[in-house]
Amino acid sequence: MLCVVAFALFIVSCSTYKSSAEYHIAQWLAEFHAKFLSKSRFYSEVKPTGNQPKARVTVIQIGASDVNVKMRIYDEATHYDNGGMVPFRFGDTEAVTPVTDIHGVTVFGDYVKPLSQINVIPNKPFIFGFTVGMSTKVEPGWFRQGYTKFFVCNGINRAFEFTPEAGKDYLFSVGAKPAQDENYHLCLLKLEEWGKRTKQYKKIPFILYAKK
Repeated sequence: MLCVVAFALFIVSCSTYKSSAEYHIAQWLAEFHAKFLSKSRFYSEVKPTGNQPKARVTVIQIGASDVNVKMRIYDEATHYDNGGMVPFRFGDTEAVTPVTDIHGVTVFGDYVKPLSQINVIPNKPFIFGFTVGMSTKVEPGWFRQGYTKFFVCNGINRAFEFTPEAGKDYLFSVGAKPAQDENYHLCLLKLEEWGKRTKQYKKIPFILYAKK
C-alpha cells in the first residue's frame, strides 16, 4: 500500500511540476511577444514598391512536409534592450506572410510547398533567419506520461545576410528531412540566384550576420 501511495504522489508531483513549467514558459512568451509588438516596425514601411529599385526573394520548403518553417527579416535599425535585433513585423507576428503560390518563379525538381515571396531593398545587406522544427506527441504508456517531443534546427535559427542586386530573383530552399537515425533530422538551407541568360538557378553564398 505504501508503494502505491508513493507512486501516486510521484505522478501528482510530476504533473504539478509540468503544469507550473508550462505556465512560466507561456508567461515568458507572452511578455517577449509584448516587447516585440512595442519595438518592431512593419515591413510595409520599408518594402520597395512601384518603380523603386527592388529584388525579389522567394522561399520554398523542401524535405519533410510535416516540418514547420517560418522566415523572419531583421531590422538592423531596431534593437531589444539586450542589443539583439528586432525582426520586422507582419501583422502581429515576426513570420513573413505565407503565400499559396509563387508568381513568375520556375522551380525544378521536387519541393514541398511555397512559403513566401517578397520584394526587398537591393544593394544593401538583407538580414534574415529561419525557424525550422517540428513537434511530435508521444502517447502515454505504462509508467510513462504522455509528452511532446521537439526538434529544432538550431544551426538555421540564427541571423544571416547577403546583398541582393536590383532586378534579380533569389530563391531560398529550406526545411529538414529525417536522418538514418530516427532521432535526428538533417537541416536544409540553400540560396540560389536566377540567371536570366542561363534560365536556371545558381547556388550563391550567404554569411552569418556578425553584428547580432
